[in-house]
Amino acid sequence: MIYRLWTTGVDPTQIDRYREFADSRSLPMFREQQGFREAFFLQDGDEHWVLTVWDSLEDIEALGASDTYAATVRALGESGILTGKQTVRILRTEVV
Repeated sequence: MIYRLWTTGVDPTQIDRYREFADSRSLPMFREQQGFREAFFLQDGDEHWVLTVWDSLEDIEALGASDTYAATVRALGESGILTGKQTVRILRTEVV
C-alpha cells in the first residue's frame, strides 16, 4: 500500500463548507480513480489532513494527471475555504 498525505489549513468559519465539499466532491472524485482504496479526513484544530490509500505509486501519479482531480483542486482552491500552505507527502509501508 502507498499513502498520500495532503495537509492544509481550513478557515474555521468555513468548516461546514469544507466537510460538504469533502463529501460531495472530493470523496466521489477519489472513488473514480484507479487504485484508490480509502480516504481519511483528519483534523487537529485548524490543521487538516486527507490521508488516501492507494495500490501503487503509479496510481497516485495518475491521480495528478486526472481531469476530475484537477477540476476538484481548482474548485476547492477558488472556494475560499482553505488557508495557509498545502503540502503533499507520499508514504510507504515497510515490511519488518
